[in-house]
Amino acid sequence: MRKASQSCLYADACKIAGEEPPADNPTRRVIMSANQQQLRFAIAAFSSSSAAVKAAQDLQTVSRPAGSISYLGSRSALNARTSLLELPFPNNAQPLACTEGEVAQRLARKLDSGALTLQSALATWLIPRHALQLERAVENGEILVWVQLYDSEDEQNAYRILLSAGCTLVGVHDLVKS
Repeated sequence: MRKASQSCLYADACKIAGEEPPADNPTRRVIMSANQQQLRFAIAAFSSSSAAVKAAQDLQTVSRPAGSISYLGSRSALNARTSLLELPFPNNAQPLACTEGEVAQRLARKLDSGALTLQSALATWLIPRHALQLERAVENGEILVWVQLYDSEDEQNAYRILLSAGCTLVGVHDLVKS
């Protein structure tokens, strides 16, 4: 079984990957109040910047809106990227950065409000083990590609492209925007 299956959060995302959803969390959904907006992202980890860039280029072939793809990783792993927002979480071993956009803005707000690690910032949106899994990927030099999703067809296309691009893990996550 691919490591990617371990981070499937939704039954439909697992079906796209051709796998069963995890028994402990088959259809996790976010319940929102009327004044909140949900943003959905596919998040994939890549062991090289060239693989991450290739995945992003492949995603662009399906007419993605500008700014719908973000890279998150250690500053050294993202050294070739321009327009980076530094994310100096005090308790992370390496300086982190993210390309400008919704993900970077949200993480910067968490940093400004006292988050000490990437994991603690992500844990406000994700279950703790997924937040830890993403933090460990970044600490191991991997680059996280965040792809904003707009509908179920977009989700299926993004998931398929990320898996075929050779990511080491992939999951679909909902973030609530207040």
